[in-house]
Amino acid sequence: MMQRIIICLLALGISYSASAQIFKKKTTGTGQTDSTAAKKDSTATPVQDDGSQSKFDYKSANKKAVDQIAPASDNDNNPDTSNSAKSSSAAKSTSKSTTKTPVKTAVAKPKPAPKPKPMTAAEKKKAAEEAAEIEAATPKGVEALYYQFPLQYLPVVKDFMDYKQSESPQDELHRVKIKDDISLRKQIIRFKDIDRGYIMLQKPGESKYTKMQVYKKKNGNLIMAVEQTDCPNNFCSGTLQFYTKTAGGWKEATEEFYPQIDHKFVISRIKSAYKKEYKDLELYDSHSYEDNDEALKKAITYQISPEDGSIVIAEQNLPCKLYTMSWDPKKEKFELKKVEN
Repeated sequence: MMQRIIICLLALGISYSASAQIFKKKTTGTGQTDSTAAKKDSTATPVQDDGSQSKFDYKSANKKAVDQIAPASDNDNNPDTSNSAKSSSAAKSTSKSTTKTPVKTAVAKPKPAPKPKPMTAAEKKKAAEEAAEIEAATPKGVEALYYQFPLQYLPVVKDFMDYKQSESPQDELHRVKIKDDISLRKQIIRFKDIDRGYIMLQKPGESKYTKMQVYKKKNGNLIMAVEQTDCPNNFCSGTLQFYTKTAGGWKEATEEFYPQIDHKFVISRIKSAYKKEYKDLELYDSHSYEDNDEALKKAITYQISPEDGSIVIAEQNLPCKLYTMSWDPKKEKFELKKVEN
């Protein structure tokens, strides 16, 4: 009987041991060796041989979890730092996009200027009168050329400047330096015909005067004839010079246009005129024209006609006209015509 009891107890122990092994295999997973299951079971809940379960080690489990997350960056573990970095990155991105994309500012369109009011009849009349005054005061033609003409070719202007300077006070405090300008030159104009291109200059109280006559070529180039005459005791003697206008200014061209007179014709013409005027040749012989070329040359004078711009060549003492000299614009030269009895 005792033996049966012992055998039954042994059988129960073996049965219990077998069931424990089966339970252990289920816990570690079927199909694995005991060593592999033991290794994997290091993190699992330990099983005692008696089938009871030990308490779970939270501290060890937390440490293992931290060790597994450790390779991640510190910023990821710190939410404040991560958020700050993200904010900084977003700010940089926004700054770049702002720099690349200029902000367009709307510009207001300017208001159109108000339309001018139409002029009244009185305003139009006044404007026309003012324009006419300006037009009349603006130098034209030969007058404008005279204001620009070189002083060295106009002794009458130089004499007038000296005269005005002599009238100025001599002391340095009140002395005025006279300048060659339009206002000064205008004071000695005695007559002008802009349409004919003629102007006459004369210093007040003087017997001397100067005449200027402009002629034009086909190409628009200008020729200026300048007569300078003195008439003491009512006997006038005048000289004649010619000037041409170029890009560089005025230059003398007397030799190009000076008339070539016939000496024999001049002597014959003067002698005939004296005999007709005085009935004899006594006065004519007193001038010695036939024996003295210089005396004859000095006696010949040149006068610019204000009527047509022609030049009259005459003997000054009688006076006796010898030639007329007229500008031919087609041939662009002066035509010399003899004046017969």
